[in-house]
Amino acid sequence: MMRKMTITFSWLFCVRDLSKGLVIKMLNYMEFVIYCIEEYRDAKKLTGRQVISLFNKYGLFDFIENSYDALHTFGGDEVVWNLQDYIEHRHISS
Repeated sequence: MMRKMTITFSWLFCVRDLSKGLVIKMLNYMEFVIYCIEEYRDAKKLTGRQVISLFNKYGLFDFIENSYDALHTFGGDEVVWNLQDYIEHRHISS
């Protein structure tokens, strides 16, 4: 089942018991998710709400999490291309 995500930072209040390394990794991941949202929004001329809705509809938050190691090495255009490619393949198969 695909996870639905809303952008919130309230989870930061729950991490005080975690190791410093894990907190940094979580912050890096959240920063990258925001980067993906902003790059996609700018490239497709959408609003932030439209992008969040699209990402939820096609499971892009799970895709970003599962592909983080590769995706975070790409530039903005490649990230947008990978996200769009994933959407197109999910749209065809659904």
